[in-house]
Amino acid sequence: MILQENVDEIRHMFRCVECGAPELNAVKANRDNWVGYAFRSGEFGLVCSKCDSRYPITEDGIPILWTRQIREILREEKQGGHDGRGFSGGGKALYSNICSYDRISDDYSVNWRRDDSVARRIRAGASQLLRRQIKSVDLEPISTKYQLDVGCGPGHVLEWLKDFGYKQIGLDVSLANLRNARKDTGAYVVLGDGTAMPFRDGVFTMVTGSAVLHHIYDWKKAVSESCR
Repeated sequence: MILQENVDEIRHMFRCVECGAPELNAVKANRDNWVGYAFRSGEFGLVCSKCDSRYPITEDGIPILWTRQIREILREEKQGGHDGRGFSGGGKALYSNICSYDRISDDYSVNWRRDDSVARRIRAGASQLLRRQIKSVDLEPISTKYQLDVGCGPGHVLEWLKDFGYKQIGLDVSLANLRNARKDTGAYVVLGDGTAMPFRDGVFTMVTGSAVLHHIYDWKKAVSESCR
């Protein structure tokens, strides 16, 4: 049931992070493959139809469409775990984001970004985009509108835009953030890297990101991926 709720309904949007192939199939998972990682594997996983890359789904139904760096960070070493010193540049940023937000997500969800002016600015920007889409003569009718929030954190932007009528998807590197975002907004959630997004070209009606670029080492690539 969890697989159907949070994975199957959006799996048509996924692509393989390793080779870019636009088809990931659901398969029975070998849970032993994921022992020693910072999550418990569920009964199912995903596999690329082209390069056979494997992507686990957590026990509570979150697809982990990771890059190799994220995979390394989520690996719990037997001798006390990572200390971050083995990474450089983008790896350090990823390590910091995963560890920091896994630790503070609950508090961040409740106590941060509660200024109404921020929510008003986000909603105003989304409204402008919607008006431009409606006026565009080149835009074909869209049966289902999808919103992606990059670096969704515990779901603040998803919450602010919840009544805009999109099917919402949150992307983040922190499992704690994703669990809070899903709990508080009902959005679909995916673990992945903003600089190597696990989604096909042109599948979203709107892509949002708020207070996220300063967390990303190669922020220009994250913007390019959002536009893709």
